[in-house]
Amino acid sequence: MMKTLELKKTSLKLNEDKEATYKDLILLCVNAPKQGGFSIQEIRQRLKITDAVEASEEELQLEDTEAQALEEIIAEFKWGSVHKDIVQFVEDVQNMKDK
Repeated sequence: MMKTLELKKTSLKLNEDKEATYKDLILLCVNAPKQGGFSIQEIRQRLKITDAVEASEEELQLEDTEAQALEEIIAEFKWGSVHKDIVQFVEDVQNMKDK
């Protein structure tokens, strides 16, 4: 099965001028350093997610295993600010639709 996620725009600013998209937020979370580092399996899985994100325009499609991994990565990520769009992003990832 595949899971899909609409790649929305947010009002959250990652850079001074640019408003972040879900693509930006996913890449931020997937590429964030992890305490203790990454196993080779985690690197491979994160690269699959990154490749899918970079190839996507309006909708992200992931296999169930990558969707589950993304959900876990985002649930563990520590955000540097408080913003309503972060809550919506996390909820949208947790509620990805079956395709």
